[in-house]
Amino acid sequence: MSESGGGDFEISQPIATTLNSTLDTTTFTVRAKDGLAVGSYAAVVTVSAKNADKVSFTVTQAVNAPLPPAKAPTANPASGTTVSNGSIVTLNTETAGATIHYTTDGTMPNTNSPSGTSVTIAGVRGGGRDDQGDRGEGRHPQ
Repeated sequence: MSESGGGDFEISQPIATTLNSTLDTTTFTVRAKDGLAVGSYAAVVTVSAKNADKVSFTVTQAVNAPLPPAKAPTANPASGTTVSNGSIVTLNTETAGATIHYTTDGTMPNTNSPSGTSVTIAGVRGGGRDDQGDRGEGRHPQ
C-alpha cells in the first residue's frame, strides 16, 4: 500500500499464494483499521507477481460520527393514560430518521411491527402496551 494513507488500512494475506494455469485468481481483504477518527481515508494498493503486470487501485473509506440515541417517542394521550375503546392515540418522535414500532394487541413491538415516524392509531382497544412494557386494560400502545 502507498505510504500516504496506507497506515490507515489493514490488508489480509491472499487466499492462494501461488497462482498457475489451474488456479489463476485469489482474493484478499483491505479494510480500514478500527478506531479511526471521523474523516475520509484513502490508500493505493498495488498488486504484483512474477510474470505479471502490476495492478494498482485506490481504496477509500469514510468514517462517520455515530448517531446519537433516539429520544423516547411522545404519546397523546400521555403514556400510561387510561383510554376508552375507540380512542385515537398519536405517537411522534423528534429524532430525525427514527422509526416508531408499535402494537395494539398488548405484545412487545419489534422490527416487524407496524411503524412510522408519526403514527395515529384510531379505534384503540384496551390491553395495549405502555412505554414500560406493562400490560394493562385501557393503556395505549407504545
